[in-house]
Amino acid sequence: MDDGGEIKPLINAEPQKLTLLKKIVYGVGETGVYGASVIEGFFLNSFLLEVAGIKPYLAGIVLLIGQITDSITSPLIGKASDGINTKYGRRRPWILGAAIPFAIGYFMLWQTYPSMSQTALLIYYTSMIVIMNSMSNAIVIPYSALTPSLADTYDDSTVLTKFRMMSDLIWALIITFVHTNLMEAFPLKDDPKLVDYALGYRVSAVIYAVISIVPPILVFIFIKEDQSKYTKSEENFSGGIKDFFSTLKNPQYASLCGMYVTGWTAVCMIQNNLYLWTKYVLRKETYFMWVISLILLMSSIGVALWTKVSEKIGKKKTYYIGILMAITILIPTYFFGDTTPLALVFAVPILAGVGIGVAFLIPWSMLPDVVMIDEKKTGIKREGAFYSLFILLQKIGLAAALAGSSFYLEFSGYISPEDEDFEKRETDFQPESAKLALRILLAPVPLVLFILSLVSLWFYNITKEDLDMFEEIGHSDSEEVLNDDQVNYNTLS
Repeated sequence: MDDGGEIKPLINAEPQKLTLLKKIVYGVGETGVYGASVIEGFFLNSFLLEVAGIKPYLAGIVLLIGQITDSITSPLIGKASDGINTKYGRRRPWILGAAIPFAIGYFMLWQTYPSMSQTALLIYYTSMIVIMNSMSNAIVIPYSALTPSLADTYDDSTVLTKFRMMSDLIWALIITFVHTNLMEAFPLKDDPKLVDYALGYRVSAVIYAVISIVPPILVFIFIKEDQSKYTKSEENFSGGIKDFFSTLKNPQYASLCGMYVTGWTAVCMIQNNLYLWTKYVLRKETYFMWVISLILLMSSIGVALWTKVSEKIGKKKTYYIGILMAITILIPTYFFGDTTPLALVFAVPILAGVGIGVAFLIPWSMLPDVVMIDEKKTGIKREGAFYSLFILLQKIGLAAALAGSSFYLEFSGYISPEDEDFEKRETDFQPESAKLALRILLAPVPLVLFILSLVSLWFYNITKEDLDMFEEIGHSDSEEVLNDDQVNYNTLS
């Protein structure tokens, strides 16, 4: 790396064709981990509170400790995957090696132990979260870092992200539908009129744990890393945590990170509280499966729609339109209650799902553009560092939504089904203070976060024209092209 910050043009090979097979296999490569994160987002909070029987504030502690370990493992895995090179590539050995440990951690997370004390439950579920999250990082960070190796152009990164996000969302739609049915499929032995949720979660967990191993195997077999894109100067990229956070010195990346962590936390906040909101505020628990199915289906349609829109007007404007659409739909949900017509309840996930789809697509399609510019400036490919911090932000969003919701529900007077007072009430009863908390968590809080996301995006300035210029620099032997555009380049980096 040149300490003076001068541009080092990389003379790359001609762009390789992005075949349909590569798009499909890359698209499904993350589905195992992503499906698990969706189930975690929709159901973990209610599982811990209403099935495992852990107190809300302890559930919050479980998730906070899990996040602390994430903040340690993410940079280490990103740095390690940047620094090694094997005959199988830099990323694929990680993806394959972590598949089985991840599946075991996922299965163990959804077990219940009624005889355990609250302290023992805290230790157990914290341990399982740490194992699962660490193995998830070992798959997702190297997998995500494959994108710049496969994408040679501005539009390639969007296409790959479209395949990835549509695969993730379609798979999430299928697995949440199956999980919801399995969760309620088994009656209690002592009282067949009641549902044995603990058994349903166990059955779902063992089935999904086995399935989650398949996508990493497919990536390992069919995706080949382009070794010609790795340069010797990568050996000088060292320093671990220091280099991990040094990526934030790039103003475009810092803006993108701010946009992503706030926007994604808003999505996770909705995802995490949707079940309890449907059950206690709307008192329409039996329709929850259809609500989440509509959200996931419309989000996947939204990804395809926003891909086309971004090709016409650019990624930044597309994100603004989609998020403003989601905000508009969220506002009236604060006033929903048990008398809200069912048609209106279903209209919200249909319309909001389309808008939320942009939060899945655009940030991840912008990230390869930032990585490309960084490479052109430094002469170093350090996509592992960029992607590991991005994955960490994704986990922060989920953990903040889960832990924040748990703490706030505890403060609001939420009554757990394990409490004696709950047994004297109707099964869908909660005090008005808890219902108000669920309304706030589902509408005003995500709304504020979405607005902050739009503010952060205002400072992001990379366009398709900029990327086209840098591709010309990277593939040209002419110093004249580099010098003509150097000032323009430095303003972006």
